[in-house]
Amino acid sequence: MKISAFLIVAGLLFSAGAIAKPEAAGWRVGEEGGWREIFTTNNEGYTINFTCDMGAKEGTEDHAAGRVLYVSGGREGKKIDASTKWSMESMPNVITLKMGDNSYNIENQATAPARREWYRFWNDTVKSASKTVDVYVDGRNVTSFNLSGIADIYKTAPQDGCLKKDTN
Repeated sequence: MKISAFLIVAGLLFSAGAIAKPEAAGWRVGEEGGWREIFTTNNEGYTINFTCDMGAKEGTEDHAAGRVLYVSGGREGKKIDASTKWSMESMPNVITLKMGDNSYNIENQATAPARREWYRFWNDTVKSASKTVDVYVDGRNVTSFNLSGIADIYKTAPQDGCLKKDTN
């Protein structure tokens, strides 16, 4: 009986702690149909997805033609579907990433200043002591993601315009 009570209490404590913190590691990289995606999902159900056109539309396998940041998902009543992509149907969102004392306004990647913010964020993942990145969409704090493992993704990324400036 004592063991059952301990397991129930331990389970409740673990569950309560898991709700308050971003997910531990879990960043993944995938490529399909000319798109490269770097993404993770936290325990609140939000997904952050950095996507690069590596030949899907205008890019090539060794040169990114475009970059889009997506934030989607969430719990019931707090769902979001935001992106920096411009389309005829919707205006792009401004997604601000806060890592430690630094913030990065990731906007539509059609301008040089917007691309600089994208590259600055990725470059700083290696230097940052922060364990999480806070995500704001159009000025509203939405969620946080654990940064564990993201620096390794940046370190091994090619200089093809996706995470690092293109050398071509």
